Amino acid sequence: MPSLAQRLQEALTTHAIHPSRIKLEVTETSAIQDFETTTKLLHELGDLGFGIDRDDFGTGLPSLAYQQPLPIDVINIDRSFMEDLEHNGANCGLVRAIVGMATILGKTVIAEGIEREDQCNDCPASIVGTDKATTSTSL
Repeated sequence: MPSLAQRLQEALTTHAIHPSRIKLEVTETSAIQDFETTTKLLHELGDLGFGIDRDDFGTGLPSLAYQQPLPIDVINIDRSFMEDLEHNGANCGLVRAIVGMATILGKTVIAEGIEREDQCNDCPASIVGTDKATTSTSL
């Protein structure tokens, strides 16, 4: 039976789609269920040209040590951290820390759940204050 990477490569070839047009999202929980196999698969998919996004960052239990070997391009900060940034200093501090870490690692950041421009102003340095950080509206 062909591997997931082989099946995806075959589908791309059949439909004439370049892998860079496809982003695969991986959650913390799914990444550590079989960490060695997942790491190998994600490297294989990244080598084929797929974008790999780290979804729901901060909602699972894995330590940051699990993040380093994974070939992740984008970190999606879970929408729960975006709630009430204006009044929740703890969330704002966590968002700033996540964006800072991601920026140092050369990752792009997507803040899930930002639906209005004023939400970006509630904690501006954390969301739009770095050249690597971007915002995304998830409706």
